[in-house]
Amino acid sequence: HTKAAAILVSEPLEGLPIACLVTPNPYLMFAKALEFFYPPPRPRPGIHPTAVIDPTATIGANVTIGPHTTIGPRTQIADHVTIGPGCSIGPDCTIGANSLLHPRATLYSEVTLGQRNVIHSGAVLGADGFGFVFTNGAYEKFPQIGRVELGNDVEIGANACIDRAALGVTSIGDGTKLDNMVHIAHNCRIGRNVVIAAQTGISGGVIVEDYAVIGGQVGIG
Repeated sequence: HTKAAAILVSEPLEGLPIACLVTPNPYLMFAKALEFFYPPPRPRPGIHPTAVIDPTATIGANVTIGPHTTIGPRTQIADHVTIGPGCSIGPDCTIGANSLLHPRATLYSEVTLGQRNVIHSGAVLGADGFGFVFTNGAYEKFPQIGRVELGNDVEIGANACIDRAALGVTSIGDGTKLDNMVHIAHNCRIGRNVVIAAQTGISGGVIVEDYAVIGGQVGIG
C-alpha cells in the first residue's frame, strides 16, 4: 500500500509492484537519499559587518562569519568554514576546513578543531576544568592551563561542554559524536568513532577507547 516510487532493501523482494533498490545497508542509503533531496543550506561566504575579528587572526577562503561573532588574536580559520551568529572564538584557536559552528558556540583559548567538525549551539569547548585544592578551610583554584584538541569529523551536541586540561590536552578522536548536554572533564582522552548519548558526565582523566558506545545519563568516575 505504500505510495513510494521505490524502496530500499537489503535483499530482493519478489512480487512487489515498485522498484526495489538493493543495498547492504538500507538505513545508510536512506540517509544519503535524504541528503540528496534535502541538502543543508549553504550560506553565502562573507563576513558580517558586525563581526569583530582581531587583526592578527587568519581567515581562509570562502569562509562565512555571522553577525556579532568575535574571533580572538592569532586564531586560524581554514577554508570553507561556517561560523554562525553570536559565536565566541578565543585567542590561539584553530578551526579546520569545512567545519560548521552553529549560533552561540563558544571556543575558549587554545582550542583546536579538525576538519569537518560540527559544533552545535551553546556548546562550550575549553572552559576551565574543575580543579581546586582544599587548604586552610577553603578551596583554592588549581590553574587550568592545558588545551582542547578535536580530530576530524567530530560532532559536538548542543550545550555540551569539553573542559580544557589542567596540564596537557583534553582530546576527542576522529569521527566521535557527542550528544546534547554531554560533559567531558579535564584531561580526558576520548578515542575514535566513539558515540556518547545525552546527559553523560565523564570525570577528569578518564580514557575511552575507540568505538565505545555510551548511553544516556551515564556517569563515569
